Amino acid sequence: MRDEVTRVEAVTYLEGASGHAVVSTLFLCLAGGLWSVGRRGVGTVALVIAYGVSVNGLSMYLWDAVRERVRSAAAADDAGPTRELTAHRLSTETKADVLGGFVLVGGFVAVAVATLVGFRALDLGWRASAAVAGTVLAAGNLGALAAAIRAGRRG
Repeated sequence: MRDEVTRVEAVTYLEGASGHAVVSTLFLCLAGGLWSVGRRGVGTVALVIAYGVSVNGLSMYLWDAVRERVRSAAAADDAGPTRELTAHRLSTETKADVLGGFVLVGGFVAVAVATLVGFRALDLGWRASAAVAGTVLAAGNLGALAAAIRAGRRG
C-alpha cells in the first residue's frame, strides 16, 4: 500500500481501508434507498455488499497492524548469533504473514459467531435486525473515516 501512487494529495486519507469505508457507506445508502422504495431483495444484496467491502477494509487495516507487531517481535528474535548449524528458520516476513493470517481468520470467525449468536438471542425480526446491522455499519464507517481524517491532519 505504501508504494502506491496517490495522484491527488488532498485525498490521501482515502487510501486503503478508509477508501473501503467510503464505498461501503455508499452501498449502505443505496440499500436504504432501495428498501425505502420497496425493493427489499436488492436492498439486502446492497447491504451484504456494504458489509463485505467494510470487512475487507477492516482486514487491510488489521493485517498491517498485526504484521507490524509480529515483524517487530520476530526481528528481536532474529538479533541473535547468525552462524549456527540448525535447520532453516522461517524469515521474519513469513512469520509475520503466517501469524497475522491466523489472528485475522480467528478474529473473523469469533466476530461472525458472536454476531450470529447475538442476533439469534435478540430475535428482533428481519426489519429490526437489518436496521441494527445498518446502524452498526454506518457508525463503524464514519468512525473509520473520522480517524483517517484526523490521522491525515496530524501526519
